[in-house]
Amino acid sequence: MSAIVRNNSNYSLIWDYILVFLLVATSGIVFFYSNEEYIAIGLIISLAIFFKRGMLGKIDLKFILILSIFILGEVIQSFYFQSFSLKSVIGTFGRFAFAYVVIKSVGERFIDKYINLIYFLSIISLVFYILFFFPSITNKLVSIAIKDSLFPSKNQFYQMSPNFILITFNGYQQLRNSGPFWEPGAFSVFLNIALLLNILVKNKIADKKNIVFIITVITTLSTAGFLTLFFIISAVYFFLRPSLKKVFVLAPMIILFTVLIINIPFLLPKIKDNVIIAENDNSSRFGSALSDYELIYENPILGYGRDIGNMYNTSNWNIKKMHRNNGITNFVTQWGIIIFVIYFYNYKKSADSICIYYKSNKSLSFIFLISMILLGFSQGLFQYPFFHALIFLQFSYSLIETVSLVKESQDVRPIREITN
Repeated sequence: MSAIVRNNSNYSLIWDYILVFLLVATSGIVFFYSNEEYIAIGLIISLAIFFKRGMLGKIDLKFILILSIFILGEVIQSFYFQSFSLKSVIGTFGRFAFAYVVIKSVGERFIDKYINLIYFLSIISLVFYILFFFPSITNKLVSIAIKDSLFPSKNQFYQMSPNFILITFNGYQQLRNSGPFWEPGAFSVFLNIALLLNILVKNKIADKKNIVFIITVITTLSTAGFLTLFFIISAVYFFLRPSLKKVFVLAPMIILFTVLIINIPFLLPKIKDNVIIAENDNSSRFGSALSDYELIYENPILGYGRDIGNMYNTSNWNIKKMHRNNGITNFVTQWGIIIFVIYFYNYKKSADSICIYYKSNKSLSFIFLISMILLGFSQGLFQYPFFHALIFLQFSYSLIETVSLVKESQDVRPIREITN
C-alpha cells in the first residue's frame, strides 16, 4: 500500500512540474512562447489534470469575476471600435483559463515548483555561460542548434534564436545570458520573480538558491534586471526586520550602487540613450511609454484592446510604429486604467496571501507589487499566461483557521488547509 501511495505521489509531483513548465515555456521560452498552438496544447493538458484532480467543483467565484471583466471589456472595445474578433476573445479566455487551471491544479505547491524550475534553468544557463567565453565551442553549438519551431510564428518580427529548448543563444556574443528565454532581460524577469518568491517563502535573503538567482541575474547584464535586483535586496533587507542600524548599512550600499549605475555602460548610459531616442524610436522603453501615453491620453478608460487596428486604423504591421517594449503602458493602452488597477490590485492580493501563508512580513507584498511594475516597464509581460497566473496565486494560498505543522525537507513550515 505504501508503495502505491509513493508511486501516486511521484506521479503527481511529475505532473506538477510539467504544468509549471508549460506555463513558463509558453510565456517566455524561445521554442514555445510566440506560438498560440502551444498555449492551446498547454490548456488541454492542464484541463485534463484539473478534471482528474477533481477541481471542477472548486472554481473560485472571484476568478469568474476577473475573467468576466476582461472578456466584457474586450467585447465592449470590439463594439466601440466595430472590430469584433471571436478569435481574440477566445485567445484572452484561453490565456486566463490556462493560468488559472495550472494554479488550481498545482495548488500550494506552485511556488516551490516554480523556484526549483528556475533554479534548474539557472544552473544549466551558467554552465553554458562559461562556454560563451570560448567562441569556437559556442559557434559549433549554435551551428547545430534548433532554429525553427514546430509551429512557426505568424509574426515575422519574432525570429527564433538558435536554441536547445533549455538554453538559447541570444546575446552570447555580448556575453549576456538569456537562459532559455527570448532575451537576457526576459530571463532576468523570471529570475527576479523566483528570487522574490523564495524570499517570501523563506523569509530571508541568505539562501543557496537566492545566491544562484542573484549571480544569474548579473550574467544577463539587463538594465531593468539589475535595478529590480538592487531594489529587491535593499528593500527586503530593510523591511524584513526594520531597524535604525540597517539605515547606516543601506546608505553606503546605495552610494556604491549609484556609482555603478553611472559608470557601467548598460545602466545609466543605456537609460540616457533610451531617453534621448524616445521620440523617434518605439523600441526603447521610454519611446514605447511616450507612444503609449499619446494613445492613453485619447482613450484612458476603455483602452483599445488587442487589435492593433483599433489603435492605428490599419491591421498592417509596422514595426517602427507599433512595436512596444514597455509592458506597463502597453497594458493600460490595451485595457484602460480601470482594468489596469483591478489587475495589479490582484497582484497585491496574491502577494498578501503568500505573506500570510508563510508568515512573512506583510510589507514584502508591496515589494512584490513594485518589483512587478519595475520588471513590466522593460518587457511586454502581461500578455502571457504565467503573468496572469501570478494574480491567481491568492486562490492557492488563502487560509482557513486549521493549521498544522509538518517537517518538509529540512525546514519546518506551516501547512494550511486551502479554501477553494
